[in-house]
Amino acid sequence: MDFFSNLDAELTARSTRMPNIVSLDFVNDPITSGPYVRQHPDQLRLPNSGLYALKPVSKNFVYLEYENRLCNILNTLEWMEPTDTKEDMEDRALRELMRINTLKEIEWSGQRSIRGTKGAVVNTGMCICMQSHPVTITDHTLEKYFVTRHPQNKTLFAIYMTTLMIYVLYHIPRRGVAVLLAGMRSILNSEASLHPLANEVPKDPRKLLTMYDLDPVTRSYICCPSCFSLYPHSVIKTKKKNAPTSSDNPEHDHPVVASLGSPENTQLVAPTHCTHRRVREGSPCGESLFDTVVVNGHTYVVPRFKYEAQDLKQWVGRLLS
Repeated sequence: MDFFSNLDAELTARSTRMPNIVSLDFVNDPITSGPYVRQHPDQLRLPNSGLYALKPVSKNFVYLEYENRLCNILNTLEWMEPTDTKEDMEDRALRELMRINTLKEIEWSGQRSIRGTKGAVVNTGMCICMQSHPVTITDHTLEKYFVTRHPQNKTLFAIYMTTLMIYVLYHIPRRGVAVLLAGMRSILNSEASLHPLANEVPKDPRKLLTMYDLDPVTRSYICCPSCFSLYPHSVIKTKKKNAPTSSDNPEHDHPVVASLGSPENTQLVAPTHCTHRRVREGSPCGESLFDTVVVNGHTYVVPRFKYEAQDLKQWVGRLLS
């Protein structure tokens, strides 16, 4: 394996186990040091520095070691000749550095929470996005499952809860729920004192599902129809106009399958055929993982079988929230 293949394999292996941290011990007190301020990517390239530095104790070792390794990778890539592969790897390492910094942000905010570090707040690695979720922060935590989502106005709260109940529990079609919301807005507009609340009632009930984060977090896998081996199912966008339909070598660690004829130029990252071996020196399964389908004159490559699994940490976070 060459340098970039080794880096790719290392980052893939590390990223799967990095989120499993119990807590972090900061040099500075989160309660007295103020809310967390999102760090610029250039600041992240300096490992364990600044206001949010971690103490060199055992509970921080996994985080500090990974952060230092990512910074070393970025420093090494900076001195290499510019190529597409180098830039892609540099972008991936920087995104991973930003991801683990989000874990630090959530932990900092959780320790500032009124629940305290021994409360029921768990770091699931899921941070609330204030731009897309109009929620109320009452205890300084950005952990998505422990943020207060209810509106302060009781009338709006009653409308939201009634709408969600008939939509989710009683399975009323979305068009029917949209009619209910339209009626609610008309009632609010009929009273001068309630008129400002009308704009807070959404037209599409799916906005409430997003606001209260009711959809479970799942991970998608491509399943071999023969031996049932699982491969992470992810879709990436490519700027290339004509992406290859398959890897020249089916044994390649990370071959790419293109979505043929797609106007979005997307690619499915997975082996074209199953590479699982029952024994180390045995032959690979070799079963095809994809089929081609034609939709409106466009040919697409789609998985033959998919498997969805709910993320355990998100499930536990939802239970404890």
